[in-house]
Amino acid sequence: MTMDASTVIKDWPDDSRTVTAALITKYGAADEVTSTQVVWHNRGPWKAVVASKEATPHNFPFPHGDIVENFTEYDVPLDSFSELAHFDGSVTVNRTRGLLSARCHDEGANHLAVNLAHDIITGKTDVAKARQTYVDTMLAFREHKPTPYMTELQFKPQPNAGDPDTALVTTDQLKKAAAEHKTTIPVG
Repeated sequence: MTMDASTVIKDWPDDSRTVTAALITKYGAADEVTSTQVVWHNRGPWKAVVASKEATPHNFPFPHGDIVENFTEYDVPLDSFSELAHFDGSVTVNRTRGLLSARCHDEGANHLAVNLAHDIITGKTDVAKARQTYVDTMLAFREHKPTPYMTELQFKPQPNAGDPDTALVTTDQLKKAAAEHKTTIPVG
C-alpha cells in the first residue's frame, strides 16, 4: 500500500506539517513516504530532499527545529570537513556518496547553508565570515530584502562526486582469512 504524503503529515507537529506541505506543493508527489519522512529524489538542484516529522533542536543562528535536509552532489575536499563542521553542525558531507547536505527549518535556509559551505570550500570566505553572513542573510530575509543565497544554488552540482575510497584488503585476503577461521565473510 502506497502512503500519500498529504495524508501522513496531517498528524505531524505544526512546523513539520507546514514545511512539508510547502514542499509537496513545490515538488509534487513524493518518491518515498513513511510515517516519519517524506522524500523526493532529483528535484531541482537537489539529489534528494527529505522532510521529517521530528525536528532536531538547533540554536544557530537562533533556536529552531531542523526539519528538512537537502542533498546536492559535491566533491568536498578532505581538508574542508573540519571547517564545515565549525561553520554549521547541520551541514554534513558524505564522501563516499559525494553528497553535501544541510538540514534546517526549511529549504531556503538549506540553500543558504550549502551556498556558504561552497564559499568556504572554494576559499571565497572563512568560517567566521560565513557564520556572520548567515546571520545577516537571515535577518535580511525577515526584513523582506533580497536574499539570493536563499533562493538558488550559487554553483552547479557536481555529478559523480562520490569517492569509494581505497581498498586496503584484497578479495583474496578476505577469502583466505575466512577459510583459515572457517567463517563466511561476504565479499564484494
